[in-house]
Amino acid sequence: MLPSLLSPLDEPRKTFVALRYLQSASGLLGKRPVDRPGAVHAIQRALVMAPNDPLVLARAGEILLVAEDYRAAADIMARRKLTGLNETISYGHCLLLTDRPEEGAELVLHSAAIAQTRYRSGQMSAIEYALSLNNAAYALAEGNCHLEAAKRLAQIAVQTAPLESAFCDTLGWLDYKLQDHKEAAFYLERAVRRNLKRPDPVVLYHLGCAYASLNYRSQAGRFLSWSLALDPNRLEAAQALRQLYRALPTPTYVALPKRTG
Repeated sequence: MLPSLLSPLDEPRKTFVALRYLQSASGLLGKRPVDRPGAVHAIQRALVMAPNDPLVLARAGEILLVAEDYRAAADIMARRKLTGLNETISYGHCLLLTDRPEEGAELVLHSAAIAQTRYRSGQMSAIEYALSLNNAAYALAEGNCHLEAAKRLAQIAVQTAPLESAFCDTLGWLDYKLQDHKEAAFYLERAVRRNLKRPDPVVLYHLGCAYASLNYRSQAGRFLSWSLALDPNRLEAAQALRQLYRALPTPTYVALPKRTG
């Protein structure tokens, strides 16, 4: 009888411990080098402690998205009612990178349209609007779909806050995917410069890719290696670095002097 009476009192303690695990997970993703496996493990511990707590589920989904465990993040987000456009965009982002890309793209584009309507009617501030459009644009960039539409969203975000590193990164990454590599390097360089005190390995990877496409081999190698140093589990950066070193520069032929005698 006593355990059943104490059980409701135990729930707040479990939620508190779960939130501490999530705080630890965020710290592991923010440390350098990034500890993504450790962060995912901490999130799993949190979900064992409080599997149905709405606050825990909300935070766990956000952190799993940052950890790039898109399937797990989508599963968590589907277990609760999403509130706000950015949560819906995050869910669409996850779906784009799992096995439901069409549904994900529809969610993201619809959310961007709602943001536009709300901004024009005065229900959103300019920076809130820019953030929603940037998040939508980046989700579409990662999903490799509707890239031209995504670029228009990213351009609006950058026009609103030209020095925001995340916005410049999104626009540069879209330029890269649209094969405009010089423009990509311009915005990605700006994104890196704006965040030199705490470089983001994702942005470094993006700039390394842009430099590789421009055949700036030395710079590309530097930024891809820097990305890997900060995030050793960033497999796409390791793959880009291997491709860079496999691609030999075009040989240069010189006329040798004729031998005499």
